[in-house]
Amino acid sequence: MTILQALVFPYHFVINYFWSLKILLSELISPITVVNLSEYDIDLINVQKDIAQSYKDYAWDNYLLQQDKIKVIQADISAEQFKKPPSHIWIDLYQDKIKDSEISTVFPQISVGCLELIQSQRATRQRCVSEFTLERNGRQWHINRIASQPFVQTEALIASNDALDYRLTPRTFKELPDHLFDDNLKGKLRAVAEQTCEHRPSTQRLSIVVHHTVVWCDAKQAGSNSPEGIHQDGMDFIVSALCIERRNVQGGRSIVYGADKATPIFAMELQPGQGIFQPDARTSLWHEVTPISVKNLPCPVIAPLSALMSWFWHEFKKIPAFYIIASQLRYCQMR
Repeated sequence: MTILQALVFPYHFVINYFWSLKILLSELISPITVVNLSEYDIDLINVQKDIAQSYKDYAWDNYLLQQDKIKVIQADISAEQFKKPPSHIWIDLYQDKIKDSEISTVFPQISVGCLELIQSQRATRQRCVSEFTLERNGRQWHINRIASQPFVQTEALIASNDALDYRLTPRTFKELPDHLFDDNLKGKLRAVAEQTCEHRPSTQRLSIVVHHTVVWCDAKQAGSNSPEGIHQDGMDFIVSALCIERRNVQGGRSIVYGADKATPIFAMELQPGQGIFQPDARTSLWHEVTPISVKNLPCPVIAPLSALMSWFWHEFKKIPAFYIIASQLRYCQMR
């Protein structure tokens, strides 16, 4: 696969420029905090350097690739045809139980052009996952890495009542390589724990899932870290995006919406080192990250060698997040 662009989301915390914004957003019933890694003595350059050497170890996200193919199919067939297949057909496609060669049998009316477009689709996201429990002892946090379980978001919600939320099905991702469970990642975990305590001072224990992601795009295909659109992740708190690196991309704008799921109350194109911390489940806040596309063409080829963010998008249980090259930490759930 020729890859021209990547978007990575790492960890981010607030810089001085954002203090007035931080104060304003803290007045919301469900406060939103822009964070910057520099506030937690985390060296972004070192983070980028260490992560870049491991992009090649990230696994391609086949779930997202299948979801992209489903969107191509749904755009080609009629509304009447769309309603005919039982929901398990879409789930089988998502889980790659129905192969590309079988699609024309399942959807006899599908066009030749659509089948060709399906064949041309390429994976645009790489991902690893890591899971932790954090326990508070005085002012210190003890971090314990545990084996990651199949990832299923049973309390996740999407804004559209007509769409199928594939996040409700269990997904299995590659474990983060041990050498990336380093002081930088531990520092990010502690930073998230401290941020959580600002909102819930009585917190003594946290369960955190970090999604380390790299999102790519090229001249023909955009990249996305939010294919479900406007949504909630079903976690107590999330770092919805933590940008580690951006390379020649545009887009990747983080947007937080109010209770109507349509009115933006906050929007920001996160830069490397920045992230958004917010409560999620059982709140009026909804969010999405817009797709990325190539900024300047022609652009040099970038091999799938360096990217993280969770994309790096790093997510905490979704906390990893990413924009152009890497990100980690998306959501953290309290216990």
